[in-house]
Amino acid sequence: MSLRGMVATVGGSPEPVRKALDEGRPPYALFVVSNASRCQVEEEILPGRDYVPQYGYLEISDHQDIGLCYQEIRTGIERWIGERRLDPEEVYIDITGGTKPMSAALMLVAVERFKNFTYVGGSSRDSNNLGTVVTGTERVVRCQNPWTTYAVRDLERANGLLKGFYADSAAAVLEDAALKCEEAQRARLEAFAGLAKALGLADRFDFKKAHSEFRRWRQKLELSLDYPLYQRLVSLHDHWQAVGDQVKHNAQTAGRETLLELVANADRRAKQSRYDDAIGRLYRAVELRGQQLVKQAFGAELGKVSIECFPAASREDVIEKFGPPNDGSYKLGVQNLFQILEFSGDRALSEQAHIYDCLKDHLQKRNNSLLAHGLLPVKKESFESFWKSALSVLHLCDSHIPRWPQLELKLPLTA
Repeated sequence: MSLRGMVATVGGSPEPVRKALDEGRPPYALFVVSNASRCQVEEEILPGRDYVPQYGYLEISDHQDIGLCYQEIRTGIERWIGERRLDPEEVYIDITGGTKPMSAALMLVAVERFKNFTYVGGSSRDSNNLGTVVTGTERVVRCQNPWTTYAVRDLERANGLLKGFYADSAAAVLEDAALKCEEAQRARLEAFAGLAKALGLADRFDFKKAHSEFRRWRQKLELSLDYPLYQRLVSLHDHWQAVGDQVKHNAQTAGRETLLELVANADRRAKQSRYDDAIGRLYRAVELRGQQLVKQAFGAELGKVSIECFPAASREDVIEKFGPPNDGSYKLGVQNLFQILEFSGDRALSEQAHIYDCLKDHLQKRNNSLLAHGLLPVKKESFESFWKSALSVLHLCDSHIPRWPQLELKLPLTA
């Protein structure tokens, strides 16, 4: 993209600003000036030139106050690029002139939105080579915004979003950063964005696509991440594949990996303080465990049990307790999933009938919540109590929960 605009601070020697103009010959220029330096533009910078850009002034009210400089420069540049219909990538920022607070404030504004910077140095300076550049020795130094080149802020923001389990938002930040950074870093950022996408897909229960997205970027991630972190992500990817294999059969009861994923998902929602969502996922995990036990006891899928599955001697007792079956089968809710286990001929399974009684108070709080059948919000204490009881009663080990690893995505500071 060609450079069509320049923003430069003015003050001190006019030669650096003249040199900066010659570097890009932009059709538009904005001069950041103080009351004292404004006259330099038309008296010393523009006269004698073979071309003069369309220019404007941004006069700073107090050129010694860096905070005020920042506010006025930020507002003024936004207005100027809007009026000139310039894209930030079409503008270069020169910080050579002006007071130190003006130049520092312009740099603070520039790193937020702009990519191209210049500074006019020179091969010779007065005052023992420590002072002002000697006229005639000026040299324009071009550089790109290091925050853009190395995606510093973007990676920090993405890491924060991933820490809070907002993977889709992190993916959007990383995709945008990949478009702006230098080519040598782009592939890594695209891989990081792919990883965030995979996490987001899994968080929304689309395990097939999550598995595919991770596999797409796997080789690049191996080269871009610390190996222990990469290995943990591979384990998580294998877990997604297992869950995906279990849930693709809609008429079959999912296994242990899916149960653990529901628990992990509930944990993530709780860490976001979304306790109504969290308790709903934990409720579903309890229900799935009931369906798994009913499958073991009676060979039934998803809690739909035919009356023929029960021993002939107990069928009348089943009908007495649960009523006549609908079309010869019972479609069981959470409570009945566990209570029906008492009719299993397997003692170990029949003993699991007590699970509902252990958890019914917690399950009722979910039923009374706004996302179920009531209007009451779920409080943190209610979820944490349910969490502790559920893991204990369902014999789930906290260390087996497939939690996301703590991610620290970063780029090398050299290409």
